[in-house]
Amino acid sequence: MPLNTLARLENTVLPIWVNHQGLFPSVTISFNLAAGQSLGNAADVIRQAEVAASMRDSITGTFQGTAQAFQTSLASEPY
Repeated sequence: MPLNTLARLENTVLPIWVNHQGLFPSVTISFNLAAGQSLGNAADVIRQAEVAASMRDSITGTFQGTAQAFQTSLASEPY
C-alpha cells in the first residue's frame, strides 16, 4: 500500500516541543492580581471566563502554584 494513501507529507514550521500536564498536552496561562483584589475573586473570575468560553468537555482547567494551594486549603473548610 502506498504511504500517500495513509498520510499526507508536507513541510511546515512547528514548535520543537509541546508542554504536557501528565499525559495530556497543556497550555499555561499566568496572571497577576490587580491592586485590592483577592486570589479568591480572581479564581471566580477565571472560572466565569471558562464558562463564558463554552469550552468542550475534553478541555479542563486547573490552577497550579499558589492558586492551587489556596483552593486546597479552602476545600477542607466547612461552608
